[in-house]
Amino acid sequence: MPGPAEPNSALAHWVMPPIAAAIVLCAIGALGIGATDAWLVPSLGSAIFVQVMTPKEPSASLWSTLLGQLVALPAGFIAVFVSGANAAPAFLSGHALEPSRLVAVAIAVILTILAQRALKATCPAGGAVALLVALGTTPPTWHGALLLGIGIVLVTILGEPCRMLILRQDKTPAKAEAKAAAD
Repeated sequence: MPGPAEPNSALAHWVMPPIAAAIVLCAIGALGIGATDAWLVPSLGSAIFVQVMTPKEPSASLWSTLLGQLVALPAGFIAVFVSGANAAPAFLSGHALEPSRLVAVAIAVILTILAQRALKATCPAGGAVALLVALGTTPPTWHGALLLGIGIVLVTILGEPCRMLILRQDKTPAKAEAKAAAD
Protein backbone atom coordinates (compact mmCIF):
# COMPACT_ATOMS: atom_id res chain seq x y z
CA MET A 1 0.00 0.00 0.00
CA PRO A 2 1.42 3.41 -0.91
CA GLY A 3 2.49 5.75 1.87
CA PRO A 4 1.00 9.18 2.50
CA ALA A 5 3.38 10.77 -0.03
CA GLU A 6 1.90 8.66 -2.85
CA PRO A 7 -1.83 9.52 -3.11
CA ASN A 8 -1.85 9.25 -6.90
CA SER A 9 -0.59 5.67 -6.68
CA ALA A 10 -3.56 4.62 -4.55
CA LEU A 11 -5.90 6.30 -7.03
CA ALA A 12 -4.19 4.56 -9.95
CA HIS A 13 -4.18 1.19 -8.18
CA TRP A 14 -7.57 0.99 -6.45
CA VAL A 15 -9.95 3.51 -7.99
CA MET A 16 -9.17 4.08 -11.64
CA PRO A 17 -8.84 0.48 -12.98
CA PRO A 18 -12.29 -0.82 -11.97
CA ILE A 19 -14.03 2.40 -12.97
CA ALA A 20 -12.17 2.59 -16.30
CA ALA A 21 -12.91 -1.06 -17.12
CA ALA A 22 -16.61 -0.64 -16.33
CA ILE A 23 -16.88 2.56 -18.37
CA VAL A 24 -15.11 1.07 -21.40
CA LEU A 25 -17.15 -2.15 -21.41
CA CYS A 26 -20.44 -0.31 -20.86
CA ALA A 27 -19.58 2.15 -23.64
CA ILE A 28 -18.91 -0.72 -26.06
CA GLY A 29 -22.12 -2.43 -24.98
CA ALA A 30 -24.15 0.76 -25.36
CA LEU A 31 -22.68 1.44 -28.80
CA GLY A 32 -23.54 -2.13 -29.79
CA ILE A 33 -27.10 -1.72 -28.52
CA GLY A 34 -27.37 1.50 -30.51
CA ALA A 35 -26.12 -0.26 -33.62
CA THR A 36 -28.27 -3.33 -32.84
CA ASP A 37 -25.19 -5.54 -33.00
CA ALA A 38 -23.26 -7.60 -30.47
CA TRP A 39 -19.91 -5.83 -30.09
CA LEU A 40 -19.48 -6.69 -26.42
CA VAL A 41 -17.93 -10.15 -26.24
CA PRO A 42 -16.12 -11.93 -23.37
CA SER A 43 -12.63 -11.46 -24.82
CA LEU A 44 -12.95 -7.70 -24.43
CA GLY A 45 -13.17 -8.16 -20.67
CA SER A 46 -9.75 -9.74 -20.56
CA ALA A 47 -8.36 -7.09 -22.91
CA ILE A 48 -9.48 -4.16 -20.76
CA PHE A 49 -8.36 -5.95 -17.59
CA VAL A 50 -4.83 -6.23 -18.99
CA GLN A 51 -4.89 -2.58 -20.08
CA VAL A 52 -5.97 -1.17 -16.70
CA MET A 53 -4.65 -3.75 -14.22
CA THR A 54 -1.15 -4.16 -15.68
CA PRO A 55 -0.69 -0.98 -17.73
CA LYS A 56 3.12 -1.17 -17.62
CA GLU A 57 3.24 -4.61 -19.22
CA PRO A 58 4.03 -4.89 -22.95
CA SER A 59 0.87 -6.98 -23.39
CA ALA A 60 -1.19 -3.92 -22.34
CA SER A 61 0.23 -1.68 -25.07
CA LEU A 62 -1.90 -0.40 -27.92
CA TRP A 63 0.07 -2.54 -30.40
CA SER A 64 -0.38 -5.74 -28.41
CA THR A 65 -4.01 -5.11 -27.50
CA LEU A 66 -5.01 -4.45 -31.09
CA LEU A 67 -2.87 -6.87 -33.09
CA GLY A 68 -2.70 -9.57 -30.43
CA GLN A 69 -6.47 -9.94 -30.74
CA LEU A 70 -6.88 -9.24 -34.44
CA VAL A 71 -4.46 -12.03 -35.43
CA ALA A 72 -6.70 -14.46 -33.57
CA LEU A 73 -9.55 -13.84 -36.02
CA PRO A 74 -7.91 -15.42 -39.07
CA ALA A 75 -6.33 -18.04 -36.80
CA GLY A 76 -9.79 -19.04 -35.57
CA PHE A 77 -11.26 -19.02 -39.07
CA ILE A 78 -8.45 -21.14 -40.50
CA ALA A 79 -8.77 -23.56 -37.60
CA VAL A 80 -12.53 -23.93 -38.03
CA PHE A 81 -12.29 -24.69 -41.74
CA VAL A 82 -9.18 -26.92 -41.53
CA SER A 83 -10.73 -29.01 -38.73
CA GLY A 84 -14.16 -29.20 -40.33
CA ALA A 85 -15.71 -27.55 -37.25
CA ASN A 86 -17.71 -25.21 -39.48
CA ALA A 87 -20.20 -28.09 -39.86
CA ALA A 88 -20.35 -28.77 -36.10
CA PRO A 89 -22.81 -27.08 -33.75
CA ALA A 90 -21.49 -24.27 -31.59
CA PHE A 91 -20.28 -25.36 -28.18
CA LEU A 92 -22.04 -23.74 -25.20
CA SER A 93 -25.27 -23.34 -27.15
CA GLY A 94 -26.80 -26.42 -25.60
CA HIS A 95 -24.53 -28.75 -27.57
CA ALA A 96 -21.70 -30.95 -26.36
CA LEU A 97 -18.14 -30.23 -27.41
CA GLU A 98 -17.58 -31.91 -30.77
CA PRO A 99 -14.13 -33.40 -31.54
CA SER A 100 -13.76 -31.11 -34.57
CA ARG A 101 -14.27 -28.07 -32.30
CA LEU A 102 -11.56 -29.37 -29.98
CA VAL A 103 -9.17 -29.74 -32.92
CA ALA A 104 -10.13 -26.21 -34.01
CA VAL A 105 -9.27 -24.91 -30.54
CA ALA A 106 -5.81 -26.48 -30.69
CA ILE A 107 -5.09 -25.13 -34.17
CA ALA A 108 -6.46 -21.66 -33.37
CA VAL A 109 -4.36 -21.35 -30.21
CA ILE A 110 -1.19 -22.54 -31.96
CA LEU A 111 -1.69 -20.11 -34.86
CA THR A 112 -2.57 -17.22 -32.53
CA ILE A 113 0.51 -17.70 -30.36
CA LEU A 114 2.80 -18.02 -33.38
CA ALA A 115 1.34 -14.88 -34.99
CA GLN A 116 1.53 -12.91 -31.74
CA ARG A 117 5.16 -13.91 -31.25
CA ALA A 118 6.04 -13.03 -34.84
CA LEU A 119 4.44 -9.59 -34.48
CA LYS A 120 5.67 -9.05 -30.91
CA ALA A 121 2.05 -8.43 -29.98
CA THR A 122 1.31 -10.77 -27.10
CA CYS A 123 -2.18 -10.24 -25.68
CA PRO A 124 -3.91 -12.88 -23.55
CA ALA A 125 -7.29 -11.73 -24.88
CA GLY A 126 -6.19 -13.05 -28.28
CA GLY A 127 -6.54 -16.56 -26.87
CA ALA A 128 -10.13 -15.78 -25.94
CA VAL A 129 -10.83 -14.41 -29.42
CA ALA A 130 -9.41 -17.60 -30.96
CA LEU A 131 -11.71 -19.69 -28.75
CA LEU A 132 -14.78 -17.58 -29.56
CA VAL A 133 -14.33 -18.50 -33.22
CA ALA A 134 -13.06 -22.07 -32.75
CA LEU A 135 -15.91 -23.02 -30.40
CA GLY A 136 -18.52 -21.47 -32.68
CA THR A 137 -19.63 -18.66 -30.37
CA THR A 138 -18.74 -16.28 -33.18
CA PRO A 139 -19.58 -17.65 -36.61
CA PRO A 140 -16.69 -17.86 -39.08
CA THR A 141 -18.30 -15.37 -41.44
CA TRP A 142 -17.46 -11.85 -42.60
CA HIS A 143 -20.22 -10.56 -40.31
CA GLY A 144 -18.80 -12.50 -37.35
CA ALA A 145 -15.31 -11.15 -38.06
CA LEU A 146 -16.68 -7.62 -38.38
CA LEU A 147 -18.48 -7.81 -35.02
CA LEU A 148 -15.41 -9.11 -33.23
CA GLY A 149 -13.15 -6.67 -35.07
CA ILE A 150 -15.28 -3.68 -34.09
CA GLY A 151 -15.22 -4.76 -30.44
CA ILE A 152 -11.45 -5.24 -30.55
CA VAL A 153 -10.88 -1.81 -32.13
CA LEU A 154 -13.22 -0.16 -29.63
CA VAL A 155 -11.63 -1.75 -26.55
CA THR A 156 -8.22 -0.71 -27.87
CA ILE A 157 -9.24 2.87 -28.68
CA LEU A 158 -11.22 3.40 -25.47
CA GLY A 159 -8.85 1.44 -23.23
CA GLU A 160 -5.61 3.10 -24.32
CA PRO A 161 -6.39 6.55 -22.86
CA CYS A 162 -7.42 4.83 -19.62
CA ARG A 163 -4.13 2.91 -19.57
CA MET A 164 -2.14 6.09 -20.20
CA LEU A 165 -4.02 8.00 -17.48
CA ILE A 166 -3.38 5.22 -14.98
CA LEU A 167 0.30 5.18 -15.93
CA ARG A 168 0.55 8.95 -15.42
CA GLN A 169 -1.14 8.72 -12.01
CA ASP A 170 0.81 5.71 -10.77
CA LYS A 171 3.89 6.85 -8.88
CA THR A 172 4.54 3.42 -7.37
CA PRO A 173 8.14 2.34 -7.96
CA ALA A 174 8.44 -0.89 -9.91
CA LYS A 175 9.95 -2.71 -6.91
CA ALA A 176 6.99 -1.80 -4.67
CA GLU A 177 4.58 -2.83 -7.43
CA ALA A 178 6.25 -6.25 -7.74
CA LYS A 179 5.96 -6.77 -3.99
CA ALA A 180 2.29 -5.72 -3.99
CA ALA A 181 1.57 -8.12 -6.86
CA ALA A 182 3.20 -10.97 -4.93
CA ASP A 183 1.04 -10.29 -1.84
